Amino acid sequence: MKITQQYIADQAGVSVQFVNQVVSRKTLPSWKRAKQFAQITGTKPELWLDGTEEEIRATLSGKQKRKKVA
Repeated sequence: MKITQQYIADQAGVSVQFVNQVVSRKTLPSWKRAKQFAQITGTKPELWLDGTEEEIRATLSGKQKRKKVA
């Protein structure tokens, strides 16, 4: 299921610009905001705090990148 930045912004009561800055890693959310984003998206707060832009975008698009098994 694809989750849009607009949906996250609406649910969290923040601007789409703020969500985009977090997704593009230009700013980091607070722990409280990361937990809120995680609850909205069904992810873990660590994704929003430590994840890469690629990981966040893949998760939101429903195309989460799978790790290779050695």
